[in-house]
Amino acid sequence: MRPNAIEREPGLLTDVNNLYQWQMTHNTGPLWVTHDGPPYANGDLHIGHALNKVLKDIVNRFKMMQGHRVSFIPGWDCHGLPIELKALEKTKNSSHDPKLIRQIARQFALGEIEKQKREFMSWGILGDWNHPYRTMDYSYEAAQIGVFDTLYHKGFIYRGLRPVHWSPSTRTALADAELEYNDNHVSKSVYVAFPVSDVGRSGSGEKLKAYLTHGRTLSSVIWTTTPWSLPANQAVCVHPDVQYSIVKKQVDEDVYYIVAKDLLGELRKKTGLPLDAVLDGLKGADLVGVVCSHPFLGRPSPIMEGEHVTTSAGTGLVHTAPGHGQDDFAVGTKHNLNILSPVDDGGRFTAEAGERLAGKAVLADGNTEVIAMLNEAKALVFGEDITHRYPYDWRSKKPIIIRATKQWFVDLRPVQHHALKCLDDIQMVPPSGKARLGAMLVGRADWCISRQRVWGVPLPVFYDARGEPVVHSDISKHVQSLIEKHGSDCWWDMSVQDLLPPSFRNNGETYTKGTDTMDVWFDSGVSWKGVLLQRGIDIPADLYLEGSDQHRGWFQSSLLTAMGVESRAPFKSIVTHGFTLDESGQKMSKSLGNTISPSFIVRGGKDKRKDPPYGVDILRLVAASADYTKDISIGTNGFAKVHESVKKFRNTIRFALSNLYDFNPEVDMVKYEDMLEVDKFILHRLYNFVDDATHAYNNFNFSKVYRDLVSFASVELSSVYFDVIKHRLYVEAPANIRRRSSQTALHIIATALAKVIAPLAPHMAEDINNHIPFNLTLSAQQPQSSIFCAGWVKNPVQFNRPDLEAKWAVILEVRQAVNAALEIVRSKKAIGRSEEAHISIVIPGGNQSAHLGTLQSIGSELTDIFMVSSCDLRASTSSEGPSDIPLASHTTANFTVEVRLASKHKCPRCWRKNSERDDIPCSSCSSVIKT
Repeated sequence: MRPNAIEREPGLLTDVNNLYQWQMTHNTGPLWVTHDGPPYANGDLHIGHALNKVLKDIVNRFKMMQGHRVSFIPGWDCHGLPIELKALEKTKNSSHDPKLIRQIARQFALGEIEKQKREFMSWGILGDWNHPYRTMDYSYEAAQIGVFDTLYHKGFIYRGLRPVHWSPSTRTALADAELEYNDNHVSKSVYVAFPVSDVGRSGSGEKLKAYLTHGRTLSSVIWTTTPWSLPANQAVCVHPDVQYSIVKKQVDEDVYYIVAKDLLGELRKKTGLPLDAVLDGLKGADLVGVVCSHPFLGRPSPIMEGEHVTTSAGTGLVHTAPGHGQDDFAVGTKHNLNILSPVDDGGRFTAEAGERLAGKAVLADGNTEVIAMLNEAKALVFGEDITHRYPYDWRSKKPIIIRATKQWFVDLRPVQHHALKCLDDIQMVPPSGKARLGAMLVGRADWCISRQRVWGVPLPVFYDARGEPVVHSDISKHVQSLIEKHGSDCWWDMSVQDLLPPSFRNNGETYTKGTDTMDVWFDSGVSWKGVLLQRGIDIPADLYLEGSDQHRGWFQSSLLTAMGVESRAPFKSIVTHGFTLDESGQKMSKSLGNTISPSFIVRGGKDKRKDPPYGVDILRLVAASADYTKDISIGTNGFAKVHESVKKFRNTIRFALSNLYDFNPEVDMVKYEDMLEVDKFILHRLYNFVDDATHAYNNFNFSKVYRDLVSFASVELSSVYFDVIKHRLYVEAPANIRRRSSQTALHIIATALAKVIAPLAPHMAEDINNHIPFNLTLSAQQPQSSIFCAGWVKNPVQFNRPDLEAKWAVILEVRQAVNAALEIVRSKKAIGRSEEAHISIVIPGGNQSAHLGTLQSIGSELTDIFMVSSCDLRASTSSEGPSDIPLASHTTANFTVEVRLASKHKCPRCWRKNSERDDIPCSSCSSVIKT
């Protein structure tokens, strides 16, 4: 067992594809389905990919060893903007022909998939690599069309004008899962006066009129961080139960403002204005009906009720633009307001915003121009820059806007209750994932699934001459059959007539194809259909395992689509892992230069001394050793630490294997009842270890398995058991029952440890398996010779001996005291090796002492347990034993350990001081030599 992983690992592991096929054919247990959340087919694999795939592989290899037939079909997410942008780069923007873009995008995705696939397989990831799934596969795309059709005809999918997250940088609508948040975004914050033009029929009309006469002006003051949305304003909202005040701007001015009473102090502090209250006690409900004027467009902006209004910030009066906000849209729909959104796909003002603003970017010069117009209208009460959290496009890393456009949506409200209820039956690791996923389900009423891109699956929608959408099962089924044969390219390659079913051809209507494609989260979210059900694998799958960001991504889209179509969840268990951080706790990113690639860990850097090649198993063990339920710090120090632990583990295993060189289990195995008690005790400890490891694997607690492996190897074995049995292994006759007993235990232990570590470090496990005697003739390249074909650890219940635990707790307590006493003597340089010592154990209480009885029961083994030449055991009342003063003693509440020099000569064979002369073996060794 040599550790040079980079050279030896490739030859150790059974081909992952062959092994996968073997277990599907030969294992007879229940099917276990780990469904792969598809990584994006773009770019090199990073450490997050490694963490994710390794955790899945640990589960799959463990389940395989337990006898399950394991289904793991690796997948890739192929559509979407990043690949489309790559295709546009290759065309050098010379053509925006959808056919050319799609052709280049497909070839690019195929190339990336092959590259990523090779690396995944090199990590030992078990799976059906000959038949992976890709969301651009014809059969997958056809299944996706089928899901769309079912959801549409069940009433879940509709087209409507609604505000959506819109990315000006990529010119498309975005779903919640396609957003990331920048905590350091800087916005222009403005407080704007909307002049009151008419008190109308408001409950406070008479009170307000006094501030609109004799040259006085009264305005509602709103606060917004999106000044660019003011051209779309249609109303001002107040909360009906909030208390409002009328305040005077300056002592010498007849300018009055309406603001929420609770926010008045904050507003004074911010603006530096006195804002003396002249009238309190106005409820929001009393202001409803007052009409304000738009500050620079002059059109009416009535005050309306809005339950969304709060007094947590601002003024308590909310600028309402139904075309640029979800709450605003709800108010606008209720009161039949104009849903105005004078912004184009690129985030620039249209002519509807007025000649002065048309063509300007709303997040740049357009915003600045709106503020200038407020200043000119003397409507700007106060302005400042604020830093706050703001949504960004996760692909372009640029800010988004809210913009009302006609899009296709999934109405989630009908399935929300059922989706939430089914979470009670789903195992979540960590358990907090249930609340997180539940909160995201509750907070989401609609899902925008249409995208204005060409590299994706088309929505099977036509439009008639009036521009109205035409969706019909005949159309969907016909398009689905065409995509099954030709792929979704047919939507762009074929004519409208060819895409329409016979029932819609030549019916006197004129149709045009829709140009929208589906959200990539809809793509991957229907994988339960496009992969599992399509391949005859029933849902729910046993496991979905992904990063914690997938609560708002793949977990949610999978659950919602499956509930909508199948009325059941697609998974039984969800396991989530955190993000990878550098060793200082910062999120890894290329811009910070703190990323670590898996290939760097496996193959090392240019300077192999500074950055050694650790190999695949260390990469896997770093993933296994971490508490993956939280964010994980990964760096060179962590890899070095795991490497050191692995070296100790290998040394432990090497000791066991090196002492089995002459052991044939078919001939030399000692029956359990004939084994020595110390060997039975270590098998008892092994039983508990294996039982704990099995339980930990079943509960996805891989870091516990790793910790227990390291502890069992270094503490239970290397520090105790191996020391105890060394003498008999090296000194006794080869076939001596005491030696064979320990070899039997070593064989059982080596086999068990190899199997327990196998899911974590398969290369090392195969290496151990190859070096266990009488396995050497097997070829590791044949699946049936693999340790993964040998089944999980056999853990006979007879090994479980709680009675030995209490007894050996006493023995190990005494051993610890003996070691302490020996260390005192060593420090005085009175002895070097422990074999130079004679030990006396003096126990108070005479023959009634439990300690005395325990030690007497194994009296013949005490010299091995203490690693000394001789030992005597006596009660403190006894007159027997040495009369000289000991070199050192160590006293506890239950006994005293005395150390003296052994009185005889050093045996040249076993090194214990039990010989009558220096040049002849001791009597024990002489007996061995004679036999």
